[in-house]
Amino acid sequence: MVNVQARLIVLFSFCGIILIIYTNIKHNGYKGSNKDDFKLQPQMMISGGRIKPEKQDQMAKKLPGVINIGVSKCGTGALQTYMKIHPNIVTYPHLEAETHFFDKKINQRLPFEQEIQRYKNMMPEAFPNETVYEKTPSYFDVEVVDPYDLYRMNPAVKLILLVCDPVRRTMSAYLNQVYLRGLDKPYEYYTLDEDGNVNAEAENIHKGRYDKPLLEYLKYFPQNKIHILE
Repeated sequence: MVNVQARLIVLFSFCGIILIIYTNIKHNGYKGSNKDDFKLQPQMMISGGRIKPEKQDQMAKKLPGVINIGVSKCGTGALQTYMKIHPNIVTYPHLEAETHFFDKKINQRLPFEQEIQRYKNMMPEAFPNETVYEKTPSYFDVEVVDPYDLYRMNPAVKLILLVCDPVRRTMSAYLNQVYLRGLDKPYEYYTLDEDGNVNAEAENIHKGRYDKPLLEYLKYFPQNKIHILE
């Protein structure tokens, strides 16, 4: 019964996140940046669900033009599903997969240009008019990712940051781990200290502190390159 309730809560949380994103896009548009900053290519001939230029060039591997850097459990997967529908967007080959390149796979001991070529080879092939999109929410963890690496990979790359109520985010993350890993300890165990106060050092709490990571990214990316959705 507990597992069923947990799964229902996860489902309702997921549906709620989708509704928030949909409502925000439909009624509020873009916040904190100019629409033109995130405008894609002009409309072209549509064929087979993907926008193709009238003079079709050969497809080629491309570095991402848009990266969703987080935040975990704030709807990044749902947003990627919507982005995949856009005929001018090409996503990472596996819809639900995350590359985790800048937090786990990059080898800092090798020349950066060589590593970026390896990253590029991981990306899908795209037409010249198409934008490659990838999402890895852990890129927002600046303790394991250097924002400068994303900048020097492509100074023109545009970042999307999804944020949500930090308390709701911790609950969503906890329920997700209950479902995936079968956690048997209560929510409070992972968020409070022995005195019953919020444990600021707990991993689940730490990921909901958005100020420090955002300031680190703003050292390299201007505000019109970071599109924040709530």
